[in-house]
Amino acid sequence: SVFVKSENLNMTGSVKDRMALHILRRAYEREKIRPGALVIEATSGNTGISFAAIGRALGHPVAIFMPDWMSHERKNLMRSLGAQVHLVSHGQG
Repeated sequence: SVFVKSENLNMTGSVKDRMALHILRRAYEREKIRPGALVIEATSGNTGISFAAIGRALGHPVAIFMPDWMSHERKNLMRSLGAQVHLVSHGQG
């Protein structure tokens, strides 16, 4: 037998999708989040894309805080998934 894990079947095609979904499911189980609550993530990469996509699918607004030097494509992708993107400069941390 051969078992294969095919991450390309995830919502955004990233391994980070499983992680984001797991975090949100655990938050629901522990009553740390309610339906429609704002999800906030500080990220510069695929984690933010995953939270934007999964948050939207679950009915959550998502705010992403990310470095202002990241690519326009990455910022626009998160925005297209419904996330509010807040840019942070080097000076802001």
